[in-house]
Parts: sequence; C-alpha cells; structure tokens
Amino acid sequence: MRNYRVLVVDDEADMLRACQKILERKSYTVLTASDGPQALELLQQERVDVAVVDLRLPGMDGLE
Repeated sequence: MRNYRVLVVDDEADMLRACQKILERKSYTVLTASDGPQALELLQQERVDVAVVDLRLPGMDGLE
C-alpha cells in the first residue's frame, strides 16, 4: 500500500492536531502548516498527494 502524504493547513492548533492524529491513525504521512504562506513554503520543499485546507485563514484564505 502506498504511503500518501497529506498537507493539512489550519490556523486553529487544536483542529490541526486533531486532523493530524486522525490521518496518522490511517497510516498517512501528515505535514502541517498554520497559514497560507507557511503552506506555500512547505510545498516548495515537499511533495504531497493532497491538501486539506481551511477556507478561512488569516492573510490568505484557503482558496488562494
């Protein structure tokens, strides 16, 4: 089975940790970011298969 890499972006630390725990229990590799610029920087360095992004982020929303 392939080990998928998931990027989770959320500005609420509790939500970020909860998503990370749930996904890791399903054997996904989870990368996290707390805002849009941090997520973009991470994506320049890492390959991910899917991103789960909060739509309401400070400074840069999830659609941007």
